[in-house]
Parts: sequence; structure tokens; C-alpha cells
Amino acid sequence: MPEFDWQQEKQWQTERMASGARRNHWWLLGMAAFVIALAMPATLAIPQELGKGNWAILSVLLFQLIGAGLLLAAGREWLAWQQFGEVHLHLSPWPAAIGGALAGHFELTPRLPDAHSITLSVECQRQQRGQRSNQLTTQWMRELQLQPLAPHERQIWFHFELPEGLPACTPRDSSHIKWTLTLRVHKAGPDLVRRFDIPVFAGEGDNPLARRRMRAIAPQHDEHIARDLHVTRRHNGLSLTQATGHAWKTALGLMLFGLACLASSLFLWHAGGLAVAVSLMVGGCAALLIMLALWLFGLRRDVLLANDYVATRLYWIGLPISTRRVERDAVKGLQWRRIGSATSGTRSTLYYALQLGLKQAKPLDLCRGLATLEYTESAARMLSRETGIGLLGRV
Repeated sequence: MPEFDWQQEKQWQTERMASGARRNHWWLLGMAAFVIALAMPATLAIPQELGKGNWAILSVLLFQLIGAGLLLAAGREWLAWQQFGEVHLHLSPWPAAIGGALAGHFELTPRLPDAHSITLSVECQRQQRGQRSNQLTTQWMRELQLQPLAPHERQIWFHFELPEGLPACTPRDSSHIKWTLTLRVHKAGPDLVRRFDIPVFAGEGDNPLARRRMRAIAPQHDEHIARDLHVTRRHNGLSLTQATGHAWKTALGLMLFGLACLASSLFLWHAGGLAVAVSLMVGGCAALLIMLALWLFGLRRDVLLANDYVATRLYWIGLPISTRRVERDAVKGLQWRRIGSATSGTRSTLYYALQLGLKQAKPLDLCRGLATLEYTESAARMLSRETGIGLLGRV
């Protein structure tokens, strides 16, 4: 049973829930105005400072770019709201049941464009609030790809099975559990994105109607995964490769952040005085970020799963830097673990490493940076079928 009177929560008065997305563009607009106003005095002083030879003053234009990006995001949110308005979520069972199902449907008012794709994700997070920072830790996550709606359809049906043992919602305080259901409709122009904080507690409820009416797209087939990981069958086993540049998105983000830190360091250095010490620290962080970005972009991993041994070799821009080899007798099985996460706009992605668990040594990485748990599990099952190596599961 719930540990608190969850029905007193304003958004949980009824099983027909609204997302509250009406305010999204106003929040973004306010943030954009704040960032632009904060940098405006320095921006207006750029001509005068350039006349003095202070080229580092140009770094304040980064804040104006951030403000422009926020303005663009606010405009896209406003356009999406004008096109679709509010989307209502109907949950059944109510509340969603750990050990049962999270199921129901979304109710749309206008029709979706002919060309679109639908993604649903559910995420259980622990939110910890401190005096200086907030931290969100993902406890569990699942994602569904659904078939596009027909022109006459206005309902999106879904059904997630929630295994026993997951944490239930807890009262909002400095450390609490929250569940979020996110609907994303990708299309030309601004995407439709709606997020709902939902009540989830232990129970046994199910929704057979939602299970029947949901039109999920089957998980990626083995051939798609094999293409992504460059899997090749050889006479003595199986090889796979994570090619140079496979982590380019992460590398690009680190590079841009590093360059921004470097520009700030130059600005502080030119200011002189005590700011020079701060500029050295910021410059050191910038150098580390840029080197890490270059490392990730140039990294390549080759793996050979032979019949009697397993070997991996790392390259950087084509230069071999490390090799590791173990006998198949020392292998316990395939396992995977979470190694990080990334957030882009309203989308959060978890990344995993697929490894070989060994009997008397640290695990051997086969590939890193696999997006989503479902994809990682599918890749592990495919490799298990092809090589005969058993599955250990998530660690």
C-alpha cells in the first residue's frame, strides 16, 4: 500500500492527467531573457575593449549564443503548443502497479501529421536535493517504439510491465522517488513532447485492453545490431569493432564545453590580479576536457571472440595502445553495466558497457556507450547465441 496519502497531490486527483506543458515556453523565455541581460553590459563594451586589445572579451558572446538557443527552444515549444495544445493521459490501473502494469492511453485533440514516429519512455528516479545542487539518479528505465497513428486515430495506447522489487513513489522531500512517463512524437518541425509525473505503487493491476491495442514496433533485429557493431563472422569465431568516431556526440559536447572554458580562462587572464589564479584553474579544466574529447573521438576498439580465446585491442587514431587476451575457459559470461547518462533538451539517455565477466580477473570490455538498456540486452543476447557464451545479466 502507498506510504503516504498520494491522492492529496494536486496532479493525482484523477486518473485523467494533464502534462502542464502550457508553461514550458514561458520558462524558457524567462531563462533566455536572464542570460541575455546578464551578459548585455559586457556585450555593449566589446568595441571599447577591442580597442584596448582585449580580445578575450569576445568570450561573452557565448552567453548571447546560449540565450539565442534558449529563445529558439522557447519558440519551438510555443509552436508545438499552438499545434497540439494539451495532451491528456489516462492511466489504468490507477495508480500504476509494481508487480503489475503501467498502462493506459494518451488522448490527442488534433490529428498527427502523416509522417511521424512515436516513442514512449518510463523512468524511475531518485531525486536528492541539497543546499547547493540537485541530483537525479535513474533507478529503472524502459522505452517503447510505437507504430504511427492512422489519420482518424486520436489515442496512443501503451502497456509496460513493472517487475516486482522496484521502488514506489515517496513523499516529496530532500530525497524521494519519482516516476516519469514521457511521450515524444517526432515529426517535421517542432516535436511533440509531454512529460507526466505519475503515481506508481506496489500492486497487481493490469490492463488487457491496453495490451491488445498497443502497436509496438519489435525490438531491433540481430542484423541491425550486427551492422551497428560491425560484427563479422570468421572461420575461428566472431569479431566486432567500435569504429573511430563512434562516440563523436559525446566528444563534440566535451570539445564545445572545453572551448567555452578556454575562452573564459583567457578573459580572466586578461583581467589580471587575483583573476589570473582562477584563469589557470579554469584553463586546466579546459585542457582536460579538450584532451578527453580528442581521446574519445580517435578511439577504436577491435574484439575477437574466437573459439578458444577472446582478444581486444584499443587504437587511437590508428595507433595500437593496449591489447588484452584471455582464454575462453576463464570466461564466466556476458554482463552489462551502466556507465553514464546524457540529457539533450527533454530527452535523457542512459549508456551501458557490454563486458565479459571473468573468473579471476577484472571484466573485459567488449563495447562501451551502448544507448538504452533494451539495446544492450539485445546485443548481449545476439552475441550469446552466436558464440555460446552464457548471460550473467546486469551488474
